[in-house]
Amino acid sequence: MRIGEGLLTNGAAASEVTATVLRVTSSSGLRNVSVQVTFNEVTISYLADESATPFTRVRSASERVQDFARLAAFEDVSHGYLSGELPLDEARRQASAIPQRQPLYRIPWWSPVSPSWAVLRRSSSVRAASWCSPRPSLPGC
Repeated sequence: MRIGEGLLTNGAAASEVTATVLRVTSSSGLRNVSVQVTFNEVTISYLADESATPFTRVRSASERVQDFARLAAFEDVSHGYLSGELPLDEARRQASAIPQRQPLYRIPWWSPVSPSWAVLRRSSSVRAASWCSPRPSLPGC
């Protein structure tokens, strides 16, 4: 579950999250597992047998960011577990420690790719448009 949430939160595609979670559950010996991934949620359902009650867990991705260092760390943990290099307890410990790490990079608020910069640009272009509206022939309008 942590692997799925971590992959989704840090920028993995829904199909990649689904495939990885299914590989992890299959290598753990679980069959009859269903995984659904939406933009911000991972749902895993497990049916032990036909007469059992299904077990379902849902995890919501708190905040989606493109953090490729954390994404690579979650992929390393899943590959380590799938290859047998990491036992289950160690994989769980490592997966739960990844979100606690400091990001390797931060986008400054004034960067052209940050959301706050888009708000500043939008508000300044609105002001420019309102200033230019009576005279659209002026340069820059």
